[in-house]
Amino acid sequence: NYANMDGAFGYRLIETERDALAFSFLHQSTNGDIDYVQKTDPSGNNAYLMDNFGRLEYGHLFEAFKLDLHASYLHSLFNYYGNPFDAVRTFDNAKQRLGVLNANIAIQSVDNDVLHYRGHLDYKNFNTKFGITTDLPGIKGHQLDAGIGLDKPFQDGDSKIGLNANVLSVIYDEALNARNYLLLNGNPYLHFEGLNWGATLGVDVLFQSGGGAGTKVRVAPNVDLHWNVTEFTKLYATVKGGFDSNTYLDMINQSRYIAPSAAVKPSFTLADVEAGVKIGDADGFRFDLFGGYKMTDDEHFLVSSQSYKDLLPTEQPTPEREAATEALIPVY
Repeated sequence: NYANMDGAFGYRLIETERDALAFSFLHQSTNGDIDYVQKTDPSGNNAYLMDNFGRLEYGHLFEAFKLDLHASYLHSLFNYYGNPFDAVRTFDNAKQRLGVLNANIAIQSVDNDVLHYRGHLDYKNFNTKFGITTDLPGIKGHQLDAGIGLDKPFQDGDSKIGLNANVLSVIYDEALNARNYLLLNGNPYLHFEGLNWGATLGVDVLFQSGGGAGTKVRVAPNVDLHWNVTEFTKLYATVKGGFDSNTYLDMINQSRYIAPSAAVKPSFTLADVEAGVKIGDADGFRFDLFGGYKMTDDEHFLVSSQSYKDLLPTEQPTPEREAATEALIPVY
């Protein structure tokens, strides 16, 4: 037996030339019996999840800039239904609860020939029901993401010189293994635009502190090139780099089934190179050919753990300290 339900509702409360106000609500849920691929006892489990997400957004166009506001809340319930491989279930199918309250404000200047500017401030408050075991408190914290950008057009406005700056801060109120985190990013760049080509040449200057990785200062490339050979054929190449912060919300977005309080170290990509050709958008046909290379320090992979004891506090009694987890933990 297996049941899925998905639904979406949206309504535009105000829609004028200068104002827009809208509300949306999304629901998805699953409740069903699954069979494990491996032969274990028990041979299956019940998988459950229910996500409810509501969002209210407002936009206003001023003479000089556009203002966007939105607020949202996510309420998510799910169980860790993974295979414990004959060991005692750590969470015993208890329903984990995740709540995320989000508020965002952003501005962007209207198009002009003098100076473009933009900025955003994004705040998230998050909490979970339980932590490493169902008897321990869940993760609670705050995440703040703020950024500004400036660029000056030249060559009749087709090209520009610019600077982006961003700060990401995560502070945990209550979590066994979580570590507060700070990332500062400055991105100076030059952008050139021709008749059938474009090039963005920049670097990311990064300062990172916390997250279990200490304090680091790094410089990473930020390059984007493209050449429209014909109307339907484009050659492109990108060279990127930088930190993946791997905050708690980052990891939940990667997989909700990561073990609670399984802190993941930030990773740093020295270079992520991709180049290729895109042929298509003609007569319903598209063909992409590309290749790349990526070099990353502390890259993680989520795997099913055969032993949960390394994540548990030392005073945790047995059998929990020897139990396998039905959730996922990171390996590097």
